[in-house]
Amino acid sequence: MHKNSTFSQELFDAICNQVGEGCSVRSVCSAPGMPSKSTFFLWIRSDQTGELSAQYVRAKDARAQVFFDDIAHATDHAKQEYVDQEEEGPFTAGELMQAAKIKADNLKWILSRMDKKYADTTIHKGDAEDPVQMNTTVDLSKYSIDDLRKLAAAADQADPK
Repeated sequence: MHKNSTFSQELFDAICNQVGEGCSVRSVCSAPGMPSKSTFFLWIRSDQTGELSAQYVRAKDARAQVFFDDIAHATDHAKQEYVDQEEEGPFTAGELMQAAKIKADNLKWILSRMDKKYADTTIHKGDAEDPVQMNTTVDLSKYSIDDLRKLAAAADQADPK
């Protein structure tokens, strides 16, 4: 099937709108009348103004927010499903909560890869005014002078200058 490869702002807007609603570029571009995924990214790379790239970044930010909202909805929905079911319901409370936890964990994992601000990472950085410093203190008082001389000699042999 022939894919549309002619750029139009209207088509680009439609793709970004669907991405902003939570769809992947792959799923949007697989629909009839849409360009291939590689064509979509070629449009972005070829844009000299940077406007298409900025529009796509905004769409990805919106998609990340959709996933963030879906995490909260998944857990809230599981709680409500348990409350709504009859005593003889098909699932126990534990099963419903476990399913919600798995869904939320999967969404969190995906979200952390979409946007680094949602990733479980710790960043240690410094700048010119407040650089990261590492200080180590070694207590040598428990060593004799002979031990320290031997240690210094071994260090000199290991790293001759």
